[in-house]
Amino acid sequence: MEPTYSSQSRRMLSDDDRYRPRYHYTSPANFLGDPNGPLLWDGRYHLFYQYNPDGAYDNSRRMHWGHAVSDDLVRWTDLPIALGPDPDGPDRLGCFSGAATVWDGVPTLVYYGNPTGICIATSADGLLTWQKHPANPVIPHSLHGGPTVFDPAIWREDGTWYCLSGGSVEGPKDAAFLFRSEDMVDWEYVGLFYEPGDETDCAVPDFFALGDKHVLLFSSHQKGVQYYIGEYTRGRFEPVRHGRMNSGSMGLETGNLLAAYTLLDGSGRRVMFGWVSEGRQEEVQRGFGWSGTMCLPRVLSLAPGGVLQQEPIDEVRTLRREHFRVTDMTVADGSVKAVPDAGGNCLEIAVAVDVSAV
Repeated sequence: MEPTYSSQSRRMLSDDDRYRPRYHYTSPANFLGDPNGPLLWDGRYHLFYQYNPDGAYDNSRRMHWGHAVSDDLVRWTDLPIALGPDPDGPDRLGCFSGAATVWDGVPTLVYYGNPTGICIATSADGLLTWQKHPANPVIPHSLHGGPTVFDPAIWREDGTWYCLSGGSVEGPKDAAFLFRSEDMVDWEYVGLFYEPGDETDCAVPDFFALGDKHVLLFSSHQKGVQYYIGEYTRGRFEPVRHGRMNSGSMGLETGNLLAAYTLLDGSGRRVMFGWVSEGRQEEVQRGFGWSGTMCLPRVLSLAPGGVLQQEPIDEVRTLRREHFRVTDMTVADGSVKAVPDAGGNCLEIAVAVDVSAV
């Protein structure tokens, strides 16, 4: 039986956990999942994420959108929950993953409202409260005979809105389905976005330009975060390279990167947020009252030859404090050697190793 904690006692349990990250973002308590719709608004960074307010476990029928804000992508302030399911609404079984955009000057969230389809919500008070559109779901399941939809991504191109829904086709093979609209409310199905691949599904898709290419970032429910790099012409994507950001399988006890989403910041950087599960048993996570963390934000770029590369944002440097430097240290094969005067619970370690024979 799940232990019963108040919000305050959950936070106290979380803060008492020696394994709770100190500079990676975690929710105040309970379950944190997919990053959703990061948005730069009025000079501040907003991060939304899948959140279960009832406890430190994944509850597929109670999913909300948590919300945090930052001035520097490193130090975050928690804000009230952005979205929650309405008992009699189109999202009554959960507000699942999606995107954020600005529609006619108004911040807008686009999300999968379980069980009916893709929904939208807008804010008129600085992203603190959200009003769900009366036309929800704006893209219902099987619109005009189209595919079953979930996990939307969205962009505007030449005055037209495009919405990409993740999914799969028989095989199973990963696939994404494209819709378009002139007004964000009335949508038509365009068709398959790319030729289906060999992964099980395309969940939490994110599509963006990077250098002279385009990238489709997504997650499969078996192998986690991965991507296609390719060529895009209006309404169609042609992948030419596939890669993975996750080396293991999916799961809440794996410690792996399970889902990701990006933001184009004010400097033109493509910044990626990622949900990382913990490498300890779910019952332990529940006992401490928190589950899941965000990786450090990463800047994505293309190396020569079209290879995707990533590095932590420069702002992480502002967390640095005391500095220790050790040079000319020799460590014999198979041995352990302590670094003098260096220690602590939160460390950044930069190591240059010469493995040539001595």
